[in-house]
Amino acid sequence: ILPYMTELQQLIQNLISNSRSSQSTHTVPVLVRPFLLAALIGSSVVVIQLLLLLASIRRNLFQVYRGDQSEIPRRNRSNYRTYATGNFHFAGYLIAYALWGLILIISFLFVVLVFIDFVVSFRLFPIVESILKYVIPVLLIAYFKAYLNKCLARFAFLQDDGDVLAVNNRRVLMIFLYFNFFLDAFLGLFSSVRRLFKSVVGGIFYMCRLDYSPLGRKLETWDDGFNAYCGFIHTECTHRHPVLLLFAACLL
Repeated sequence: ILPYMTELQQLIQNLISNSRSSQSTHTVPVLVRPFLLAALIGSSVVVIQLLLLLASIRRNLFQVYRGDQSEIPRRNRSNYRTYATGNFHFAGYLIAYALWGLILIISFLFVVLVFIDFVVSFRLFPIVESILKYVIPVLLIAYFKAYLNKCLARFAFLQDDGDVLAVNNRRVLMIFLYFNFFLDAFLGLFSSVRRLFKSVVGGIFYMCRLDYSPLGRKLETWDDGFNAYCGFIHTECTHRHPVLLLFAACLL
């Protein structure tokens, strides 16, 4: 891959040099260093995620042994075939999702690092500053609004300083909700963009985790990787339950 990085760098440099509208004498930043750094960080992230996956397998097995269905969907008799096929796919999906997650993380980090390198090399700070002038005020308003809501909820609208989920000052709360509606309608536009950004970044960094579904709780059954994980957990619980093994050992 490294020779291709050098060729890509030369190609970009030639395009900039041959451009009539470009008067800059800056050279294109070296792409090898950002790629190596992205590969190092991406590999570390994937290793950590796989270790967390192994810990989740152990924790989820113990939960299913105790009958705790808080993380794994409850076993349903009509889905036994789905659990069996999911158990078939678990090992292969784990390798494929880990490799695909590594590629996505490295690509994402490489783009971010190259962008930072371009900003520093070509001195594009005025452009970044002009963008931040519009972004930072919205961020400050959003976070100040969130902090203000927590303070009001604790000291004004909940009893016992928020230790009890019981509404206090209901009339004032109704007035506050009326005026708060218009501001939240504006902040909701920013919140929706932030939600989309978090979903994309979270999906990239958690691609190698079969125990995590980026589709959410109600749509997690659409995720083939999560279905394979659930099938593996339910199959292991059925055949490796400690009480079952002890009972079988006593019979033998």
